[in-house]
Amino acid sequence: MLLVLHGVNAQTSRRETKEDGDAWAKQVSSKVCKIDNPADEAECSRIYASIPMCVDYKNYGFIWFDMAENPIPNVDALSSQTDVINHLGDKRTASTPPFYSSPQYRDALVRLLRVTLSPDRKKWGGQAQFSDFVYKSCLAGRPL
Repeated sequence: MLLVLHGVNAQTSRRETKEDGDAWAKQVSSKVCKIDNPADEAECSRIYASIPMCVDYKNYGFIWFDMAENPIPNVDALSSQTDVINHLGDKRTASTPPFYSSPQYRDALVRLLRVTLSPDRKKWGGQAQFSDFVYKSCLAGRPL
């Protein structure tokens, strides 16, 4: 689905906005997802599954940014993380975002991974600046 790559909200067929991400973050921080209450578990899982695609993309940029600086000994980060990406959505749970099974989203994540492992990532500054750039590029329909 080509629309996923351009940050289009699959539920509404409109471009994702920062406000969508803010609204999702507010839902996640609600008491439904903070209290260990089995009755709220399904609702919390639904909230997590509704993560906006660009927020998820930003999170990967943030998490991966320092991998090149702090490699795991005897692990090829590109290969191991690409394997993880290629299996996103294979074992769906109630909190799995639907776009995880999109080949286009997985391809966008592999491109992002390559950038985060390259020395060029430093041109965007640190981890927070890089993930902010990644987020804005996704919202603009131009993921790395």
